Amino acid sequence: MCLHARGEVRRGVCYRAKKRVKQGLTRTNRAAIRDSPAVISRTRPSYSSSYFAAARAHAVVTVRPPRAVTESEMRSAPARTCATIAAWLLALFVVFTSPPGQAAPQDGWWWNPAESGRGFFLDVQGPRMFMAGYLYDADGRATWVVSNDAMPDPDRYDGRLLAFRDGQSLMGAYRHPGAPVDAGAVGLRFTDATHGTLTWAGGTVPIQRQDFHHGTAAAFQPRNGWWWNPDESGRGFSIEVQGDHMFIGAYMYDEAGNPVWYVADALMQSPNRFTGPLLQFSNGQTMTGAYRAPGTPATAGTITIDFAAREQATVTLTEAQKAGKIIEIKPQYEKPLTPAAGMWVGGFKETVYFDEGDIHSKQTSEAVTMTWAQDTDLITPDRGYPAFYKIAAGFVVVDIELTAPGCTGSGAGSAGLGAGDGELTVNRDGTYTGSITKEIEMQVTATCEGQSVTRPAKAPLDIRFMGKLLEGGNMHELYVNDTIPGFLITLDWTFTPRP
Repeated sequence: MCLHARGEVRRGVCYRAKKRVKQGLTRTNRAAIRDSPAVISRTRPSYSSSYFAAARAHAVVTVRPPRAVTESEMRSAPARTCATIAAWLLALFVVFTSPPGQAAPQDGWWWNPAESGRGFFLDVQGPRMFMAGYLYDADGRATWVVSNDAMPDPDRYDGRLLAFRDGQSLMGAYRHPGAPVDAGAVGLRFTDATHGTLTWAGGTVPIQRQDFHHGTAAAFQPRNGWWWNPDESGRGFSIEVQGDHMFIGAYMYDEAGNPVWYVADALMQSPNRFTGPLLQFSNGQTMTGAYRAPGTPATAGTITIDFAAREQATVTLTEAQKAGKIIEIKPQYEKPLTPAAGMWVGGFKETVYFDEGDIHSKQTSEAVTMTWAQDTDLITPDRGYPAFYKIAAGFVVVDIELTAPGCTGSGAGSAGLGAGDGELTVNRDGTYTGSITKEIEMQVTATCEGQSVTRPAKAPLDIRFMGKLLEGGNMHELYVNDTIPGFLITLDWTFTPRP
């Protein structure tokens, strides 16, 4: 944010003012009588692309042309100059925009729209991710690889790809697959819940959530994710419903033991029943090869899924002139279903450091204790998920410290937090997003060469955070951002559930 000479605090970091201030502080002090007050203005940016859009905004320092100076102005010039420098310092340093937190990816199908025919299915279960890549072998056969490991951060995954073979075929009797073979490293980085990059032996591939939504979602919705029969490991089904449209990937083996996959993509016949052709693709893009669109798919059979409950289903596979094969399946990893917490208690602390040459600043915003209470007007039928919360009580304190050649500055302010100052949403899969916004009234003092000025200012606090509940059910993250030149921003938050 920027502080106008009139005392108004606004968002943004006045980058273009930095050089002028560093070069002009001493000159301004020497020539205070000749200088008129500066006017600091800025272009208001769009905040849609990033919470840090304000930090990329810049200000322009405009000095009015010199004019005749009266005797009274000569006597008051040092105070005016100090006020101008204070405005410049605050325009340079005071940053209240907050980091977006770490983006947890959505479960389901991901792809690169420019490389259709190859895709990925992601399912985050607590601190672990189970992912699969559906692609093609060098000879054109459809093949698949999987990875299953812990996520060090909600927006990052690093693991090993595994390839299997010699398991159960589409209509064959159960056969346990052989030992996995390491197929290389895989890394995922997510910029938000629906966009990211995948890095593997084939290079870095931008990926995004695949949108195949159709119609209106029924009250009954089967759970999206990986399904299997635990008595027949090595084969499974990736299932996602968007609206009344289901997209299924079935990973198993052909008669020769090679890994193979099939897909079914159709509208639900009813909220509890899906039927569609099971398609087999070939001759598409390999892991390391250039893009190649797959050929026309062959129909391998029909798949029907009858859902007895959200997490219980029966699969019937049929192939031409063969009797149907029936498989009982359930989600491969059980996500705990506990009622939503009535309250969350904890706090946050954000610190913004600026350091460029001999200009330094530190700004801290902290709520030691605050309470979120569930918004009872918005309780949902899925045992309280998604759960919506408002601030029930809280108190935030903001401190600013500034130094520059011949000048120092400091400011402080505080405010209570209430229902209209923040929102928190906790989803059934454990992901959460929160925001806290509040205008803080402050007193700011700047001292330059023995001359001081103090004046009020209003600073908008804007804290935003997101992540995934830890294994114990708590919210806790330490976010660090050092990508903005000259700045280091940290945000630490901890909230514990209460009944």
